[in-house]
Amino acid sequence: MAKLREKYKNKNSSDTRDLDVIELKAFIGLLMLTAIFKSNHEDIRSIFATDGSGLDIFRCVMNSNRFAIILVCLRFDDPETRLERKKNDTLAPISDIFNAFIKNCQSAYTLGTNMCIDEMLVSFRGRSKFKMYMPAKPCKYGLKVMALTDARTRYLYNAYIYCGKDSDGFDLSDTEKLYSKPTQAVLKLAKPIFGTHRNITADNWFTSIELVNLLKSKGLTYVGTIKKNKGEIPVSFLPNKQRSIGSSLYGFTSDITLLSYVPKKYKAVLLVSSMHHNEGKVGESGKPEIIDFYNLTKRGVDSIV
Repeated sequence: MAKLREKYKNKNSSDTRDLDVIELKAFIGLLMLTAIFKSNHEDIRSIFATDGSGLDIFRCVMNSNRFAIILVCLRFDDPETRLERKKNDTLAPISDIFNAFIKNCQSAYTLGTNMCIDEMLVSFRGRSKFKMYMPAKPCKYGLKVMALTDARTRYLYNAYIYCGKDSDGFDLSDTEKLYSKPTQAVLKLAKPIFGTHRNITADNWFTSIELVNLLKSKGLTYVGTIKKNKGEIPVSFLPNKQRSIGSSLYGFTSDITLLSYVPKKYKAVLLVSSMHHNEGKVGESGKPEIIDFYNLTKRGVDSIV
């Protein structure tokens, strides 16, 4: 940042001055406060308002003009080389700072035994060709981020921004790129924990028998819901009129357990696990242990945004 500032600063402007580390940290702190006060989409003038409706702590740190100048001018890459870098990296303007952030996340924390993988939508209404509309999400418009978190503490450990169909396979080997997109996404996120014998929990968009076996070979277990249209699912595990509410049906291979549970009439929830290998174990809720474990470890990503 300091290198680029010297290169591009306007020496004839009376509205700007050098930004030092202390002021930068103060600015970042104010950005965090906008999230805490849920003011991150609020007009700067209203945040710094002096009529009693603004936030006093902001005016104590800096004035609104200084805040706006830093916000507008802050950049994390060299614009002269950006076009060339964008040929291979759509996220070139922020890649360096984002990758540094993820690296710091991984170096500053020791993970627990259970992880969660899911997508999240970070609210954003600016200009971006990979901005998405997801009506099921609270914010609806934003950037889709695929994330790996600690299932207990919700700590973000690995993530990447989805910026097109090749995002999931970026940085993967040619062999890994032959797998389905959901499998590629899990491999990309889980690479830092290969061989650690941790568990990953994810929903049915990610789950396949292919993925479960692949993670097993990488020293990881997996628990997740699975879609009913997968070819490996026996017909007897699908919803039917004969099965009673609360009934469970198990299927086993040497490495994988398949569970079909009936929460209500004509419905069946399917889960696979390479972590559980016992039939009939019931959790505290009265449901099969696999379902209780899934519900306990699935929400690690949802609580971040």
